[in-house]
Amino acid sequence: MAHGKPPPKPDSDWLTVGEVAESLRINVDTVLSWIRRGTLEAVNVSGGELRPTWRIRRESFERFVAGRAAVPESKIVRRAGKRRKLAPVPQFYPVK
Repeated sequence: MAHGKPPPKPDSDWLTVGEVAESLRINVDTVLSWIRRGTLEAVNVSGGELRPTWRIRRESFERFVAGRAAVPESKIVRRAGKRRKLAPVPQFYPVK
């Protein structure tokens, strides 16, 4: 891990933003945007500082990941509906 931090304990109830990002192999900014939008539940433990310090419960993270799992093609329900008609494309050059 970067900066000499010890790896997270497997039995730890809380994860940092960096640990979540590393486990999903994504950018920390993506995790922060999920937190800001309310997509991923997190707790601000900074005590009112200018820059929040977030912690994510392991069970919230696992629920979040499970909710984003891919659905097999066979389980996708397709809705029958009207197809939109495309607008005619103007001809700029004469067709030969």
